[in-house]
Amino acid sequence: MYFEEYLIERIKESNNIVDIISESVKLKRVGSNYQGLCPFHSEKTPSFSVSSEKQMYKCFGCGEGGNVITFVMKNNNLDFKEALRFLADRANIELENVSKEKQEYYNKRKLLYEINTEAARYFFANLEKNNRVRKYLKNRGINNKSMRSYGLGYSNDSWNDLLDHLKEKEFKESDLILAGVITKNDKGNIYDRFRNRIMFPVFDYRGRVIAFGARVLDDSKPKYLNSPETPIFDKGTNLYGLNFTLKDRSNRNKKVVLVEGYMDFIGLRQRGILNVVATLGTALTKEQAKLIKKYNDTVYISFDSDEAGQKATLRSLDILKEAGLEVFIINMPKGLDPDDYIKKHGKDAYVSLIDTAFPLIDYKLYILKEKDDINDDQGKINYVKNAVDILKTLNPVERDVYIRKISAETDISESAI
Repeated sequence: MYFEEYLIERIKESNNIVDIISESVKLKRVGSNYQGLCPFHSEKTPSFSVSSEKQMYKCFGCGEGGNVITFVMKNNNLDFKEALRFLADRANIELENVSKEKQEYYNKRKLLYEINTEAARYFFANLEKNNRVRKYLKNRGINNKSMRSYGLGYSNDSWNDLLDHLKEKEFKESDLILAGVITKNDKGNIYDRFRNRIMFPVFDYRGRVIAFGARVLDDSKPKYLNSPETPIFDKGTNLYGLNFTLKDRSNRNKKVVLVEGYMDFIGLRQRGILNVVATLGTALTKEQAKLIKKYNDTVYISFDSDEAGQKATLRSLDILKEAGLEVFIINMPKGLDPDDYIKKHGKDAYVSLIDTAFPLIDYKLYILKEKDDINDDQGKINYVKNAVDILKTLNPVERDVYIRKISAETDISESAI
C-alpha cells in the first residue's frame, strides 16, 4: 500500500508526540522539553528527551531518536504501515489507497526536489571556486560560514552551463523546465533561467530545496529574479529560512522576527538573531501568516524603513493579527534596512530595537501622527478623526486605554473622542 506524503504529515500533526509517548513513559517537563526513563534501554537516570516544539524524541543514552511514527514502530514492534494505521485510527483519519495518477504526481514532485537539489549543489560548487563572487559577498558582510550554512551559490554567466550539467545527470529537459531552473522562449530555445547571479536556495520547512532567489552583482534590473511557481513551490505559502529557525531556534517564547529579504535574514542570523524568517519577494499572504502562527505566538515586523517598506508593514499588520499573532513593529531608522543596521550598530543595538518595538495599535497611531502635525489644530482634528476609525476595531478594554492615550496627546477630552 502506498501513502501520499500529505497524508503522512497530517497523521503526524494529528498525534502529539508528548501525548503518545506519555502513554508508555512517565514524562516530566524540564524547561521547554520533557524527560523520562528511556523505554529502549535500562537506565536509572533519565536521558530520554521529548521536544513538543520539534515533535521529536532523542535518548542521549542509547542514541535512539525520531518522530511519533518511529516511536510507535520501535515501542510497539510495528512496521511503518502498521504504525501509520495505528496513529491514523487514533486520530480518526481514514487511510486511503492512492490512485495511479496520484502516485505519478508524487513521483514527479520527488523528481523536482532532486532537480532543485542537484542545481543547488552545482551553484554551490561554482561559488566555491569563484573568488570574485566570494569577495563580493564578503564585502556585503556575508562570511564563509554563512555561505556554506545557507547553501549560497553562483550561476555562471552562461546560457547553458546548468542545462548541460543537469542533462549529464540524465534529467529530461521537460522536467528541468517544470522545475523552473531552465526556461524556454517563444522560439523554442531552451536555456538557463539564472545567469551571473548570487543564488539563494529556498528550502521548505523540512529542508528540501524547492526554489531559488537570484541576485545580480551590479545595479542591473531586475535586482532579484525568483523561481516561477511549480508543483513544489508556491511563494505565497512558504517562508525563507523557516527550516533553519525551526532547527536551532534559541527562543522558547515562540517569538520571531519577520524580514523582507534574503540578505536581511542572513545578516541577522550571522550576528546572533536566530529567530528570523523572510517573505519571498511578495506581499505577505494569509497562508504565510498562518505558517508563522503554527510555530510562534509573537511576530516582530522588521521591514525596510523606506516608503515601500512602510507600506508593506501596514499591509501585513491585520493579516498577522487575524492569524492570531501578537504583532509588534520594529521602527527602523530612516535609510536603513535590518541588514544595514545590524552591520553598522551590532546585535545589542538591534535587540534594543526589538525591546522598544511598537505594539500594533501604537504603530498605526504613530503613522497617523507622522502624517498630521498634532501641534496644529487642523492636524489634531485629522489625527483624532482617523484614530477613531482604528479605535472602532478594538475591544472595550483596549479602546478605553487608547482613548486615554490619545486624549493625553492631543488635550482633547476623552468624552469628545
